[in-house]
Amino acid sequence: MLFSFSGTGNSLHVARTLLHPGEKLVNMAKGDHLYHLEKGERVGFIFPVYCFTLSHVVLHFVQHLKLTGQGYVFSVIVCGGNTGHAGAYLKEELSKRDIQLNALFSLAMPDDMVFYYDLASPEENQKKLRKAEQKLSVLKKTIEQEKQNDPGSGFTSKMMQPVYYDAIRGTKAFHVNDACIHCGKCERNCPDGIIRLVDGKPTWRASHCTKCSGCINRCHVQAIQYGRKTENRFRYVHPEMK
Repeated sequence: MLFSFSGTGNSLHVARTLLHPGEKLVNMAKGDHLYHLEKGERVGFIFPVYCFTLSHVVLHFVQHLKLTGQGYVFSVIVCGGNTGHAGAYLKEELSKRDIQLNALFSLAMPDDMVFYYDLASPEENQKKLRKAEQKLSVLKKTIEQEKQNDPGSGFTSKMMQPVYYDAIRGTKAFHVNDACIHCGKCERNCPDGIIRLVDGKPTWRASHCTKCSGCINRCHVQAIQYGRKTENRFRYVHPEMK
């Protein structure tokens, strides 16, 4: 059983690559919280890191998770550069639910945080994706062998939670330009369920969101903007999500 959360498709691609035939893939943003493991069944947590800590979607899911049965438990955390100590933080939160994290892995993939800075060009992202695929192939074999490791302490990532929550406050900077075609894709894909179409255009009906960047990056007409600086920035979506 694999639990995954993804804004622009990186983590979803990783989860699909690791998925066994017949194995269940659960979206952490929309899944239930009670699951039973069959004998020998493994568990994987696959998601992106934000501000070197756990996003509120992942944290909320883990803090309410009830998992019966035992099996090999691993996590693959996707990042633009590094994960900080988010994996250790995950381990500590899982232990409170009597779930032991046996192994932690990280995978660098193209960055999608278009809110804050210029993203890499499509050509640069293609290079990073090729490198990630090579590492993912190795990770898959390692996970199949049920290798174990110790992620250490998650204290630093706990300390980053206030920084993350400060970053996700405020949705007023989101707006749409005249390129909007009223398709409703952003409303359907929002993991927080806060986007609603009003007169055919999306509005963000909450004071905060996960900042997964799915809405702004996955808008194929680039109608969604954030503040005044995103208009001419590259967008990023994993090729499987296009």
